[in-house]
Amino acid sequence: MSQASSLALRERTWDLHGSALYSLALSLLGNQRPAARAVTRGVVEVLDTTAHPEPELLRRPLSGAVYRQCEQADATVGETRPDHLSALLTWLADLTAHQRAVLVLCTYGGHSYREAAEVLDLSPTEAAGLLTSGLRRLRERASGATPARRQD
Repeated sequence: MSQASSLALRERTWDLHGSALYSLALSLLGNQRPAARAVTRGVVEVLDTTAHPEPELLRRPLSGAVYRQCEQADATVGETRPDHLSALLTWLADLTAHQRAVLVLCTYGGHSYREAAEVLDLSPTEAAGLLTSGLRRLRERASGATPARRQD
């Protein structure tokens, strides 16, 4: 692949998936710089290891790669969360790590709960339960109700 076509592929991939991938990383890390780094590294990982990728078909592999990059990221370095997302990120932080991961993989990554279970090495039943309980907790927070106590 020529350098020009490689650059065009990266730009098209970013245009199609960058916003959702950044939302996924920011939801997991709660910090802008590490989230941006995780997205960049995840995109490079997938594009460098996929022969002749079609950008439209890369959402799931990209979100899996970004999730793995987030697991390795140091979220304490850099800027804090943007003000306009503070409430949502605070609510997400109230979820268990697995609830948050299943929720953002399904919401921003386009995974089914079964695919999220595979990425997270969980049973599909566990992933479905985590997704349901995570959404319930977010709904309670959004409505102002006091959520049930978090259990990891």
